[in-house]
Amino acid sequence: MIPLPFDNVDEDFLKHPHKWEAKSITRFMIWMAPISSAFDILTFISLYFIIVRMTTGHAYVHGAESAVGFIVLFQTGWFIESMWSQTMVIHMLRSAKIPFLQSRPAWLVLVTTLLAAAFVTFLPYSAIANLLRLTPLKPIYFLFLLLIIILYMISVTIVKRIYIKKFRSWL
Repeated sequence: MIPLPFDNVDEDFLKHPHKWEAKSITRFMIWMAPISSAFDILTFISLYFIIVRMTTGHAYVHGAESAVGFIVLFQTGWFIESMWSQTMVIHMLRSAKIPFLQSRPAWLVLVTTLLAAAFVTFLPYSAIANLLRLTPLKPIYFLFLLLIIILYMISVTIVKRIYIKKFRSWL
C-alpha cells in the first residue's frame, strides 16, 4: 500500500472533480466484498478437499500425526493465495479501465506488488520457512493458484463493468 500515493491516475478521471461520499464506499463494498468472499471460500474448499489431499495422499484427520502436515500445507497455500489475490486486486480496482491494457500503474506500484507476491511465494522455500511454519508446495498448487487468480480478476472485471454501467461512475 505504501506506493499507492505515487500511482498514475487515468487522465480522463482528472478532467472533472469527483466527490467522495460514504454512500459510494458502502455501495462499492456491498458489490465487491462478495467476490472476495466467494474466492476465499473457493480457495478454502479447493485446498482442503483437493490440493492438500493430492499432496499428502490423505484427508485431514483430527488428532492424527498427519494432521500437522495437512494443516501446515493448507496454511501455506492459503497464505500465498491470499497475498496474490490482495496484490492483484489492487490493480483491478485502481481504475475503471482494464488493468495493464487500458490503464497502467506507476512502475513503483507494479514493481512493489510483484516483489511482494514473489517474496511471499518463495518464503516456504527459504531458510526461515520452519520458523514461519510454512512448507514447500508442489507444482500442482501453482496451477491452481494461477487459475484462481485469473478467475478472480475476470470476476472483478465483470462486476466492475456492471457496477459502472449501473452507477455511472467508479468510486
